Amino acid sequence: MAKILLLFIVGFYIDKIDAAIPCRSGWLSHANSCYFFSRDTQTWILAKMYCEAFRGHLVEIETVFENSFIQHQINNLNKSFWIGASDVEVEGEWRWVGTDTTMSFTHWRLNEPDSYDPEHENCVDIKAAPVEGWNDENCNAQSNYICEATEDTEFVVG
Repeated sequence: MAKILLLFIVGFYIDKIDAAIPCRSGWLSHANSCYFFSRDTQTWILAKMYCEAFRGHLVEIETVFENSFIQHQINNLNKSFWIGASDVEVEGEWRWVGTDTTMSFTHWRLNEPDSYDPEHENCVDIKAAPVEGWNDENCNAQSNYICEATEDTEFVVG
């Protein structure tokens, strides 16, 4: 029994070590992705273009674990950040734009999305504590942004 427990523990730690991927300087590694938390602010579309220029995309938060990692980072930075969701194509149909998939996981703030301004609140930002969570926002607003690159992304150093 002790051998099985030891094999499980060793296997767990090896799996965790294998899960971390190398990231470029200034990017954070979590699970199978690298994340870049911008210091500058942009409109949502410009943030999307910047992430694509970095050979990534605006972050697509797909699990509670990924959301917890992201939320922890932005709570420390105490800023709002654009994420890669939008309903610009069909009002109320929120999609991840990098992969063009429907969002299966969400973490909306209370009473969000509210489409306070349905012609313009078509993009999503994530707010820091104390009232953390996702918020539909005017795409022309200025916000920090989070880029994500997967292990499939080739990084060039230098």
